[in-house]
Amino acid sequence: MSPPLPSGLHRTTGETLVQLIVGATTTLRLVAPFIDRPGLSFVGDALAAATARGVDLEILLPTRSTHADDALDELKTTIALSGDSDNFTVSRLRYDAPWAHLKVLTSDSSSAYIGSANVTGAGIAGPNLELGVLVRGNKVAVVEQILDLFRQR
Repeated sequence: MSPPLPSGLHRTTGETLVQLIVGATTTLRLVAPFIDRPGLSFVGDALAAATARGVDLEILLPTRSTHADDALDELKTTIALSGDSDNFTVSRLRYDAPWAHLKVLTSDSSSAYIGSANVTGAGIAGPNLELGVLVRGNKVAVVEQILDLFRQR
């Protein structure tokens, strides 16, 4: 039996990511070094729905990211069926960038999940113990500036 969670904990990582995705009106940016099918499928329908609403979705991958291709192929199919593929891009971080061990989802440049969870089944909805924070306000722009600094052009 798991110990009780501390007071003040409001939602799981997966619930936090879905909340940010569902609330987005203009942009979503997701970066994680490890992405797999179970993790991405946890948020895939919400991401597809966001693109259908006109939200621009960008997934940024480190150059050495592994196992993401199958998951991204499945997400592309989901978006093609129920979203808008024109609002979806996959970008890579620069080869000369430091190893990006970031796990970040930004929404509308005003909210961000910053935490330890990769976009994997174990990280989002599985047995891993993950911890993240939800940041709101103008400081989210600083996080996005870091992403922009290391994105391939």
